Amino acid sequence: MKTIFFTICLLLFTSQVFAGNAEFESACESIPGVDECKMMNSASFWVIMSNSSQNHNYPEYGSLLCHGGQQKFGVKKGYSITFWSRSQRELGKYRCF
Repeated sequence: MKTIFFTICLLLFTSQVFAGNAEFESACESIPGVDECKMMNSASFWVIMSNSSQNHNYPEYGSLLCHGGQQKFGVKKGYSITFWSRSQRELGKYRCF
C-alpha cells in the first residue's frame, strides 16, 4: 500500500513537463495495481484496478490523480474519477472539482 502511494506521488508530483490527457492516462497506468486508465469524456475518468480485493484507499488515490493531473498534465478539473474492478464492479468514486 505504501509503495503504491509513493509511486503515485512520484509519478504525479515530480514531472516538470506539460502534457495532456494521453500522458495523464499513461502515467496513471504505470501505477502498480492499475490495469488501465481512460478519460471516457470530459466528465469521466476511469481507472481499472488489477486486484480489487486489496484494501485500496480510493479517496486518497482520487485526490492524488485529480490534483497531480491538473498540476503536471494540464488536465482541467470538473470530472469524476471512477475506480472499477476487472469484472466491471464500481469500487470507488472521487469527484475532481
